Amino acid sequence: MRPKEKPKKFKDELAELSAVDPDFYKYLQEEEADIFEGSDASEGEELEESAAIDDSETFDDEEEQQVEILRSGNDLKVEIQTDPTTGKKIYNSDVLTFLDTVLSDPQKHRKDLAKFARVAVDCFISCIARIQGNAGKSDASYIIPEDEDFDEIVRLCFKHLGRILLNLLNPIEPKGKKRKKFKKKMRRSVTTFKNWHKYRLLSKEYLSAVHTFLSEIQNRKSILLTIRAILDLADIYVHFPKLSKTTLKTLIKLWSRNANEKIRIQSFVAIHKFVRFDAELFSLVYKNCYVSYIANSKQITQETLPLISFMQKSFTQLSLTNEKLACQHAFLYIRQFAIQLRNATLAKHKDMMQKIYNWQFIQGLYLWSNVVSHGSKSGTTSPIEHRWFKEVGYPLVEIISILRKAFISRNYLPLRIHCLRMLLMIQSNCNVFIPTLAISVQLLNELVDIDTKKPQMGKGSTEVVGIEEMLRLSKIQLNDAGYRHRLAEELFKVCVEAADLLKGDPAFTVLVVPIDQDLKKVIKNCKNHDHTALFKSFRRRLLSHSDQKNGNSE
Repeated sequence: MRPKEKPKKFKDELAELSAVDPDFYKYLQEEEADIFEGSDASEGEELEESAAIDDSETFDDEEEQQVEILRSGNDLKVEIQTDPTTGKKIYNSDVLTFLDTVLSDPQKHRKDLAKFARVAVDCFISCIARIQGNAGKSDASYIIPEDEDFDEIVRLCFKHLGRILLNLLNPIEPKGKKRKKFKKKMRRSVTTFKNWHKYRLLSKEYLSAVHTFLSEIQNRKSILLTIRAILDLADIYVHFPKLSKTTLKTLIKLWSRNANEKIRIQSFVAIHKFVRFDAELFSLVYKNCYVSYIANSKQITQETLPLISFMQKSFTQLSLTNEKLACQHAFLYIRQFAIQLRNATLAKHKDMMQKIYNWQFIQGLYLWSNVVSHGSKSGTTSPIEHRWFKEVGYPLVEIISILRKAFISRNYLPLRIHCLRMLLMIQSNCNVFIPTLAISVQLLNELVDIDTKKPQMGKGSTEVVGIEEMLRLSKIQLNDAGYRHRLAEELFKVCVEAADLLKGDPAFTVLVVPIDQDLKKVIKNCKNHDHTALFKSFRRRLLSHSDQKNGNSE
């Protein structure tokens, strides 16, 4: 506003008159003396009037500073009040209605779209500051008075801002050729944006705020909505390496620790999308996911088994995203297993043996058996990667075989069953021969040795835990008929699975001959009638396969 000119003093005007026309000045002194007496009073009144004008103008300026008007076109506008004490803007429902209208139709309001997006981002950051309490007060530019306002702002931003930011950044498609489709061997590069330098900071502020929001909230629905928003923004996130890594660590934490299955699945989908967009993130993600899996495998119970199973499957899927790097990491981790096993078997010290006799070691082997098995399947990888996974599988089979022999006591029969299951998994998927049928019959002999002593407790006297939750049988469990029967059922299953893997082999009839001799001895020496019935059933099944093979060959 232009400043007003100050009124001229009456005394000064009289002084100028005396200089210009001294005769007329003398005449006024003689005839109109009262003019000179009232000059001081007039001057005071003029000064008061001037001060009043200045004060009114200052008041008008202050009133204008208390209100900010957002306008789009001639008809759409909203007033935002400012708190005089804090200087922060006060959010109200009219702001939400205005933002929802302009962000819903970005083409119509293209001229001031960046300005409206900035207001929405500031409101969202103020919501996060409200969650953080005193720690986030300095970041807030808006006062969010009600919880309902908080929820509405979050929904608004998640609904519109991802699309609006992409609209402002304006992705550039490669000229002269179509965008390359995602292939397993080739990773899709990050998108190039035409207006990146102009809206980079705005995008980073919002992405950082979304990650902070995800780290702070505990509500299941809010977490799912936030992960969904991150999924939509993944193409922008990968342009900020540090922020991407921080966000991925939070997602991995949710994937590995959250009790809700939907949150775990959604988190993994987001992790997988980040890795697809930027292959440089793969090593960081792979290492953190592996460490999280091992950390969760300390104790296996009926409650934790579904989580462990989900993590195995999703980690395997992640491995197939970048087979070359996955094989390199797998080789290093499997090598660590081999070193621990060698040191333990050579030292034979209790503490050293404890390092290989624990759930983390066993579940780690299960994980790599799963990865190698799926990675070696025909059709899932190119021939080169197929060979890589098979080469990693060879040392893995050796480690499992040595571990099976490291504990010779009958108490460790569940551990040996776990080893046999891993070998069966590799044999069935990697198209390699492992003498699993002979190994399974050897385990039957161990059960026969246990049955030589009559159980002290009958079936149903104690609650029997599944083999999936056991590595070792205590003395009480060894003398429990229920546990013995559970072992017999598990051994029957692995024996049948091992036989089914070989029944298509041309040499099946030859392989069955020594196995049949061993089975006869097992049945003859077994003192438990229920177990004998199971073993006889398996022998009949084995001979039936052999007869069918002979009939087909004839």
